[in-house]
Amino acid sequence: MPDSTQQFELIFFEEMTEHLQEMESLLLDINESQDNSEALDAIFRAAHSIKGGAGIFDFDDISSVTHILENLLDKLRNNDIALTKQMVSVFLQARDLLESLQNAHQFDDHAPVDPARVKEICRQLDSLCKQHLIDIEPSPSMVKSAPQQDAMSELSIDEKSIVKILLVEDSKVNQKMAAHNLKKIGFTWLDIAEDGQQAIDKLNSSIEEPFNLVLLDCQMPVMDGYLATQAIRNGDAGKVHQDIIIIAMTAMTGDKEKDRCLQVGMDDYLVKPIKAVLVDEKIKLWFRKKIDRAQSQVEVVANKVVESKPLVKKVAKLAVTKPKEASSIRVSTAKVDQLINQVGELIITQSMLQKLTADLGLSSNELLATRLNQLESNTRDLQASAMSVRMMPIGTVFGRFPRIIRDLSAVLNKKIKLVIEGEQTELDKGLLEMLVDPLTHLIRNSMDHGIELPEIRKINNKSEEGTIRLSAVYRGGDVIVHVDDDGAGIDPEKILAKARAKGMKLPAKMAESEIFQLLFSAGFSTAEVVTDVSGRGVGLDVVKRNIASMGGKVAISSQLGLGSRMSIQLPLTLAIVEGMSISVGEHVYIIPLTYIVESLQPKREHLKILNSGEMMIKVHGEYITVICLYKFFNIETELKHPSEGIVVILEHDNKVIALFVDSLIGQQQVVLKKIENNFRKVPCISGATIMGDGRVSLILDVADLVRQC
Repeated sequence: MPDSTQQFELIFFEEMTEHLQEMESLLLDINESQDNSEALDAIFRAAHSIKGGAGIFDFDDISSVTHILENLLDKLRNNDIALTKQMVSVFLQARDLLESLQNAHQFDDHAPVDPARVKEICRQLDSLCKQHLIDIEPSPSMVKSAPQQDAMSELSIDEKSIVKILLVEDSKVNQKMAAHNLKKIGFTWLDIAEDGQQAIDKLNSSIEEPFNLVLLDCQMPVMDGYLATQAIRNGDAGKVHQDIIIIAMTAMTGDKEKDRCLQVGMDDYLVKPIKAVLVDEKIKLWFRKKIDRAQSQVEVVANKVVESKPLVKKVAKLAVTKPKEASSIRVSTAKVDQLINQVGELIITQSMLQKLTADLGLSSNELLATRLNQLESNTRDLQASAMSVRMMPIGTVFGRFPRIIRDLSAVLNKKIKLVIEGEQTELDKGLLEMLVDPLTHLIRNSMDHGIELPEIRKINNKSEEGTIRLSAVYRGGDVIVHVDDDGAGIDPEKILAKARAKGMKLPAKMAESEIFQLLFSAGFSTAEVVTDVSGRGVGLDVVKRNIASMGGKVAISSQLGLGSRMSIQLPLTLAIVEGMSISVGEHVYIIPLTYIVESLQPKREHLKILNSGEMMIKVHGEYITVICLYKFFNIETELKHPSEGIVVILEHDNKVIALFVDSLIGQQQVVLKKIENNFRKVPCISGATIMGDGRVSLILDVADLVRQC
């Protein structure tokens, strides 16, 4: 496949993902007893755009499903049939099918979709149309007085170069493909509008140098092609454009659609996907007639073209390449990561300069110190800006859950409302992708074993409809995600009883927060009945482990009879690590600050060696296992006993260890670099960073270190 086609295909898949997300969101908000015209219009446009793009790349299965879906939606928009709950459910199934078909086409390792599933969804959609489907067979071209093709001759290159075309299309991939096809057949003077209103504005701003042709999509937001055509014919785009040639572009192929196009004043009709040869034929048909009628005017224009060819080329180039500045662009994650990596290298270089200045005794040079401080400030700002490119609203994850709530509520026979807050809170894209599974588990947990059945809620003087509140807020350099429910709550005594029954060793006294943490123990559950949906506590150890791998923490709080809260604390990004530099012999390591409880210089009497040879240290009345880092990594050092150096107390997953190191160097922010690309996985090492003196320092994987004990 040519690179250009791959690029267009990638854009189509990205747009299709957005359209499917929009469809799901709109379908979930539909209320059969209210006016849903705006939502149905938007869903129709989404299906229409997907169908058009799918046709370009010959994705026939996607085209087939969206075609029937589009027909049914069109009947609903025209009030030919009434909207029902069954329709909404089938629409959602069709949306899921389209997502599966997209994945099958986009990813080589994705399983193909069973044709029987496609056939069944199409059958259901067809059945809902009640045998009144719009004619889907292509029919002869529109009967408007177009010139006969056998009387036509080819347009010359010069004639094509002075044809000014306005392409009106909201889909980026369709814009690019149409522009590509037009340029390929010689029509280079091109401008682009994304909706009908923008088209009218562009036409009005081009009165002195008017357009000759409008290629117009029928289905667009803000103002569709039908309304735009009526406005142009009424003179809203200037008298000079009132009789401009308007050719419709649509995926609808029925006679009803053609009649509608003619009625609003369009001249001709192109069925998507738009092929270059068809575009050429249509333009040739209409322009040859106009050119023949005004040959003298064409000759005058042609003479001007010859006299001022550089100017015409310049105008044509500007028209093609700069129709309008885009408010956003699509950039691959790999490019963003490369940018962030380069910024990290710049910060390392800046740190090296500062250290070199100190080593050369130039720190007292006031001007040099000022410039270095300015460089440090600028590089940090640049780093923050680069990191922000990877940040995405957490709403992209939250948006998955209304559908889960809807589907599981029906399965569980419960009435549950989802409230979402803080969806604009931003988090690193990589963390967002990792957050989906644990958050889904917590939501399902709240639905299954948190929210009670309607009859039980009524007995307890609660609303029959339970509420799950999903929220996100910033707190310092972290993001806190809460999953709240107003369900039955968790009984701490029941947790303790279950723990004792499992033979778990428990302290005599435990704080309520510590009791709730027992739910994260492997295989622990207080649920009396394990369901297919979830079980309160079952799998929560996996949730905690996944959150910990993201550098985060998870906690539970609850009030019996009132509800529960699951809280996830995450760093904004994993690319930057706030760490403590420590030394062991001649080596420097980084310990992430999130794991450090405290550091101390112990006395010999606080250290004990067991018969097994294990060393323990007494801290705040409790004995903690000591890990000597020099032994663990087989490092030569003069300091052999913890009383000679520093002990750093670390905590992970409710387990505490003491790490013996030579000394603490200081706290600093470092850029994490993965080393697995060049080396095999090193136990207890999560990555590396480059220090100011150019040395490479390894970053300790505290979670792995704790598991080794």
